[in-house]
Amino acid sequence: MSTPSTTSLRRSPLPREEIVLGSGSVAWRHVIGFVLLAYGLAWAIWAALLGPTITEALQDGRTPEHFTATAAVTLGMYAPALAAVLMRLFVSKEGLRRGLGPLPSLKIGLAAVLLPLALALILVAIVTMINIGEPTPGRPWAACWRS
Repeated sequence: MSTPSTTSLRRSPLPREEIVLGSGSVAWRHVIGFVLLAYGLAWAIWAALLGPTITEALQDGRTPEHFTATAAVTLGMYAPALAAVLMRLFVSKEGLRRGLGPLPSLKIGLAAVLLPLALALILVAIVTMINIGEPTPGRPWAACWRS
């Protein structure tokens, strides 16, 4: 009498297409869904925040001389992270615990998320304070050293 192998007795809680390790296959529907969701969220954020400016530029047929983008525009850079969370929770139903890996503490996890946002906002504030965002035609660095 032959005994079944241990690999055939184990059943994966995930459907076959989601098992990527060792199988060599990729769940392309999930990849395409993630890409569409990430771009869609980013463009939705930017369209909501910059909609009037973009509409005026399209109606005028030229780029505005003074582009007023708020610091909230940096929220668009977090669209892929939000898309990854949504995909893990609602599409693959894997949850977040396994995807985050071994985090020593909640503080380190929050720092990993909030520190890049804080640094981006600080950078935007510095650029706004020294007026480097306003180019001078023919002299790109002249805005930095105005007297």
